[in-house]
Amino acid sequence: MRVYHWLKAHPLVCAAVLPMLIMAVYFIARGVYPFGNSSVLTVDMGQQYIDFYAYFRSTVFGHPGQLFYSFSNALGGDMYGTFAYYLLSPYNLVLLLFPKTMLDVAVAVMTLLKYGSAGLAMAYYLKTTGWRSWWLPAWGTAYALSGWMLANQLNLMWFDGAICLPLIAVALANLVAGRRPFAISAGWPRRSWSITTSPLCCACFWLATLVTKSCGNGPAGAGSPARPR
Repeated sequence: MRVYHWLKAHPLVCAAVLPMLIMAVYFIARGVYPFGNSSVLTVDMGQQYIDFYAYFRSTVFGHPGQLFYSFSNALGGDMYGTFAYYLLSPYNLVLLLFPKTMLDVAVAVMTLLKYGSAGLAMAYYLKTTGWRSWWLPAWGTAYALSGWMLANQLNLMWFDGAICLPLIAVALANLVAGRRPFAISAGWPRRSWSITTSPLCCACFWLATLVTKSCGNGPAGAGSPARPR
């Protein structure tokens, strides 16, 4: 009962842990390494991105000059574009905690952390609009395990855009309300993921329009009807 009451008093923790727990159980049931012979390194993740992750570790641990230029890029070329698109996510620091021979485990851990972060971000946004109690982990988990997230699991860098979207919504609400928004919510996705930046910009425009029209309809400033508590 103590655990139940603690979790009820900390719904944001539940929103972060529940998606990770669900996906961890799924990975174990599917026999994802080290619990079996399956792997998350399939399609583009196994054919392309994993080499970039190995390159990231090599750059950090032994060859920092590769951040600027590498002869591994065709006959030699700059690496700014590669790093910006694939490797500047803060979650990639997880790769540094595992040896090179366990990069598949590192990617699985990073995937779980991003699922949890997406659930936490959505729950935090909902909390700022007045939602409370178990609604936060419920909707946070629904968001983190949505069809788009599951379908794009093999394009792991795109998850950062989904994590940022609820934070951008909070920043827009703060901006309209005259409070200072946190700049990282806009700068984080913009600096790399061109594929997710366009949908994010469309979402920002829609959210800005919605929040601006309804900012005076309640203390939460989101213009929604009464939230369940």
